[in-house]
Amino acid sequence: MKPILPTPLKLLPSFLIFITFFIGTTNNYSQNFIFADQVTFESNVDNAANATVVDSNFATLNSFGGLVAGVGDYTGELELEFPENIPANTTTYIRIDFDPDFLNCLTGGSLGSLLADSIGTVIFGNHYFNVEARDSSDATVFSATCEIPPFNGRFRVVQDALGNFYIAITPDQPYNKVYIEDNTDSLLLGTFHSMNVYHAFYYTDNQCSIDPLFTDYDGAGITLDLINIGGAGVTNAHYAIDQDPDNFSEISLGILGVIASIEQNVYFPAPYTPQDEFEITFKTDPTLLSLGILNNIQVSAYNGTLQVFSDNMASFITLDLLTLLQNGERASVPFDPGVSFDKVTIRLTSLLNVNIAQSIDFYGVNVSRPDAPTTTNSLQTFCAVDDPVVGDIQVNESNIIWYNASTGGTAYHITDPLTHGLTYYAAQIENGCESELRLEVTVHIDDTPAPTTSEPTQIFCVIDNPTVADLQATGPNIIWYDAPTGGTPYATTESLVNGQTYYASATNATGCESSSRLEVTAQIEDTPIPTTTDPTQIFCVIDNPTVADLQATGPNINWYDAPTGGTPYATTEPLVDGQIYYASATNATGCESSNRLEVTAQIEDTPIPTTTDPTQTFCMIDDPTVADLQATGPNIIWYDAPTGGTPYATTEPLVDGQTYYASATNATGCESSNRLEVTAQIEDTPIPTTTDPTQAFCMIDDPTVADLQATGPNIIWYDAPTGGTPYATTEPLVDGQTYYASATNATGCESSNRLEVTAQIEDTPIPTTTDPTQAFCMIDDPTVADLQATGPNIIWYDAPTGGTPYATTEPLVDGLTYYASATNATGCESSNRLEVTAQIEDTPIPTTTDPTQTFCVIDNPTVADLQATGPNIVWYDAPTGGTPYATTEPLVDGLTYYASATNATGCESSNRLEVTVQIEDVTSPTISSDAGSQVCLETIITYTTEPGHENYIWDVSGGIVIEGGSSVDNFVRVEWTTWENTMVSVSYDPVGECNSGALVTFNETVEICSDLTITKTVSDPNPMIGDEISFIISVTNEGPNGFENVIVQEHIQSGFELISFNATIGNYDPLSGIWTIDFLPPNETAVLTVLVRVLGTGDYTNTAIVSTTDPEDANVSNNIVEVGVLPICLVVYNEFSPNADGINDRFVIDCIESYPDNELQIFNRYGSLVYKQQGYQNEWDGTANISGVDNNGDILPSGTYYYILKINTDLIPKSGWIFLMK
Repeated sequence: MKPILPTPLKLLPSFLIFITFFIGTTNNYSQNFIFADQVTFESNVDNAANATVVDSNFATLNSFGGLVAGVGDYTGELELEFPENIPANTTTYIRIDFDPDFLNCLTGGSLGSLLADSIGTVIFGNHYFNVEARDSSDATVFSATCEIPPFNGRFRVVQDALGNFYIAITPDQPYNKVYIEDNTDSLLLGTFHSMNVYHAFYYTDNQCSIDPLFTDYDGAGITLDLINIGGAGVTNAHYAIDQDPDNFSEISLGILGVIASIEQNVYFPAPYTPQDEFEITFKTDPTLLSLGILNNIQVSAYNGTLQVFSDNMASFITLDLLTLLQNGERASVPFDPGVSFDKVTIRLTSLLNVNIAQSIDFYGVNVSRPDAPTTTNSLQTFCAVDDPVVGDIQVNESNIIWYNASTGGTAYHITDPLTHGLTYYAAQIENGCESELRLEVTVHIDDTPAPTTSEPTQIFCVIDNPTVADLQATGPNIIWYDAPTGGTPYATTESLVNGQTYYASATNATGCESSSRLEVTAQIEDTPIPTTTDPTQIFCVIDNPTVADLQATGPNINWYDAPTGGTPYATTEPLVDGQIYYASATNATGCESSNRLEVTAQIEDTPIPTTTDPTQTFCMIDDPTVADLQATGPNIIWYDAPTGGTPYATTEPLVDGQTYYASATNATGCESSNRLEVTAQIEDTPIPTTTDPTQAFCMIDDPTVADLQATGPNIIWYDAPTGGTPYATTEPLVDGQTYYASATNATGCESSNRLEVTAQIEDTPIPTTTDPTQAFCMIDDPTVADLQATGPNIIWYDAPTGGTPYATTEPLVDGLTYYASATNATGCESSNRLEVTAQIEDTPIPTTTDPTQTFCVIDNPTVADLQATGPNIVWYDAPTGGTPYATTEPLVDGLTYYASATNATGCESSNRLEVTVQIEDVTSPTISSDAGSQVCLETIITYTTEPGHENYIWDVSGGIVIEGGSSVDNFVRVEWTTWENTMVSVSYDPVGECNSGALVTFNETVEICSDLTITKTVSDPNPMIGDEISFIISVTNEGPNGFENVIVQEHIQSGFELISFNATIGNYDPLSGIWTIDFLPPNETAVLTVLVRVLGTGDYTNTAIVSTTDPEDANVSNNIVEVGVLPICLVVYNEFSPNADGINDRFVIDCIESYPDNELQIFNRYGSLVYKQQGYQNEWDGTANISGVDNNGDILPSGTYYYILKINTDLIPKSGWIFLMK
């Protein structure tokens, strides 16, 4: 696997972010940087001055390979000078843009050539740059070229946290200029190249800790195969310095069996000795921990090219950190070199005899800075009168600087006055280093507001004996003074003086008294006694008088039950006859009068009216009103309710059943509190009724008033709706006259409304007709009902008068006379009758020469083609009745049709002619197949149509014509080459009658008769964990058709680690788990062999599926296969801590009891045997039982040990690293 190389970021954003970083760190407590600020030489350079300006622009160096060998070639050259001489062993950084793949290779140091070979597009020497350092005499004190990848610490290509690239040179002599040259090989004729140079700079000495700014990597013992196949290299190197806690670089040796190492370097701006610890954060595969990888991770520190510190990671690890790593989590390991340095290197050296990928995730090196200061109170309160300053803010540490922002900002002087509500930010200085985080303290300046009041002049009543305590002011801890400032505080019991001014201050919870005071003037008042015009006040009981009705003049009157003291009455308290009430007045300030007004209440009532008849009866016809009601008493008033309610006007009409209430009013105007109840009863006789407001009579009946019909008592008929003259019962009725009826009940009340009835005297006219001699057709079976006459309720008789009426169903008789009368709606029959004579006619039946008539279907015969002789022929679907056919109706073979004739008078024949139709069918082409059952792809089938015709036209879709198919052939032989849209069609010119010869199509179903089957086997269904096993997947085409684009899903499950694979046909992608077979011929088998290693945990069920084929497989039931593996239970735990705490005190091997004949050997890191046990049963507690380096019985030290476990069966011995901790 090729290493993943980072892609450079876009130039402008990268530059701006980079500069922002520098600006943010150039203060009194971080490193400073110096830029080259002068161009001293340039050749073939665009915008050379841009390389001396710190912005997003750059200079471009151009080079050309020449027109012919040695002619016209040139290089781009740029020399930049610094403002002062640079000390020896100081690193200068030159930011550049170049071929990104080339630069990515150069960041790999001595691995550059291998990385270039891995990429395949980078060739060292075609386009390259040279770099030099020159002193003040223009002598070259250092030079390097990228034609050869960097191989020592004085020339490197590094990246910053944003992925930008820099040339880094560290000359061992002083210098003041750098020289950069862009070259194109002279053999690349006609080829132009260029590179961009942004700026060059170096750092001055650090005064405080700072995180690393640049990185690169290198390796030893690495081969091209390790890079391409094993995955060796460093991925995303700049993630280790980007300060993002979630980003990391991957330092990997891949899968290898040779001694090799890979390392990543992180560079600090300049050498320094930090006062605090560093932390190295990394993570690795827990399996590698058990193999002792911590001993193979080396941490080194360098000052320039000199290594000043080195140790392996195992020496830094604590039990807590090891637990994190064993759980697959990252760990931050403390690292304190204790010497001056400017580079830290993390080197991973290979573990031998390990067949899994070896890598670590490197999150970076973090520098611990001073902590932020602390305080006991983040919200600090001061009194304004104390004039607090910045130096008064409380912190627990010394050497504090206060700022106006959480980062950056401006520092305060300790004498700066504090501002209320402002937040101040404190940093502390330790060993010249300022803390990165700052303490936030918010300042609260207390100046207690002056008390407030809603009333600067406060009114009190003399009667209340007011004191200072009664003065009103709002604020904390009020104190009243006798002066606006200074003065003497009053006691709260001090009596108030009318017109005196009092001064109040407030003091808050922190003890700050207000600087200004509230002024309040006291006013002492008394209110005059109320007055009245009537000391004895009269009220009516009916008014329910209350205390509120008493009359007195004065502000805010209150009535009491005593002249002094006593209890005040509620205003709703009812007055008591003869009771004395006492009134006080209260002014607008709330002062009640000290004396009270006396008023006596006198309550009067009038007796209820009387009557001799509580239920009084009236006739409606008399229009009775309220004035007609009878009651005795003074000034009677009638109401609509027993109390309250509304009085009636005397002209108000009485309402039947309504109760009326009468009151009396005496001479003083008091109305009686109770009322007399009287119910009015209004009677009215109902209007007469009738079932017929217009009553019809026959003139011959001589109808009179007595014949008029109405229902009701004592009916009288009048000649008007009101008033008028009553009729005598013998009065003859007049046609059209209206008569009016009233009714009178038993009490003599006549109904106020009258019934209207109109008399109608009728005589019905004789019927009429338009045809006194009426003709009928015999086929219609005419009856008396068919005779035509106009008039109501016609009745036909057999005589002009008298006689017998005919039934309407009576058949008419040809030549007979019939007599009609009319009867109107009232039942009056006409006195004269109409005479009508009946005439009955019939038409002869139609005739034909052919009762069975033959037609050809191709002629589309209709009813109009049937032959019959007679007038106005009509064809029916039945011998009688039925439905007539339309003449365009198509004829039906075998059907009988019935014809009638109709004469000139419109009479249709009563009998019908029968004709049977015979229609001959048209012969159409047909196609038959000789296939006995299913038709398979790539088989030959014969298709046949009728012989003896001319100009055959055959058409085949989806196949190839093998034989026949010409214009004279009535057959065709077809080989089917596809299974979609398959059909055979034919048409011809017919020979003979009633034959269409039209196109006919035979849609054939072509099936795929081949079948793909998949099988799968495993070399060992019960392997040991760590064993290598093979899965063999076979896909067979059972024929007879080939399959294209066969897709097989074969995913490696989590319980296995892929080692290798091989496919006899097609290609297998282990990342997607897809095996692609472009074509599998009939009766061929494709085999995929996958070699895996069994892991300690995960899914051991392996499934293979044929998911896609072209064409689709006819039988998919055999397209999936599953094989399960059950690993043998034997798990070695690679860490224990024999410290007698009862937790993990023994070296444990799961399931060891299943192998009692085992032998365990333990070796220390130097290869010496320290423990040996036959039949081991999890009892080793870290004590040696072999004398050698350690004595038998010695407690072994913490460290990494190597074990060999022999099972004494067919199983291969297990071995590996374990970690012993105390």
